Amino acid sequence: MIDSEYEKMIVEIISSSGTARSHVFEALQEAKKYNFEKVDELLDMADSELNIAHRFQTDIIRQEIMGNNDSVSMLMVHAQDHLMTSMLARDLAEDIANLYREIYALKNNE
Repeated sequence: MIDSEYEKMIVEIISSSGTARSHVFEALQEAKKYNFEKVDELLDMADSELNIAHRFQTDIIRQEIMGNNDSVSMLMVHAQDHLMTSMLARDLAEDIANLYREIYALKNNE
């Protein structure tokens, strides 16, 4: 069984990662509409959520290094999966949005 403080931190990683991923996919929809201001805003929002999740992840790792937590739960594995896929989605979304910027520029002779 995992302690409640540790569990809360894990849930925060999952929650913040999920929120970030939602912002990322919304940004991709805006990129398709060439709404690049909104894309940048949504990617910034995703970054903020990912930073929150990363801070919790770092705290958990720090506790483990100090010997305060020596068990790995399936919930933590799940949280790590959410965080890593959200980070990857964010990076890919930026690249895809940049491709849409190039398409827009070519279509408009910019």
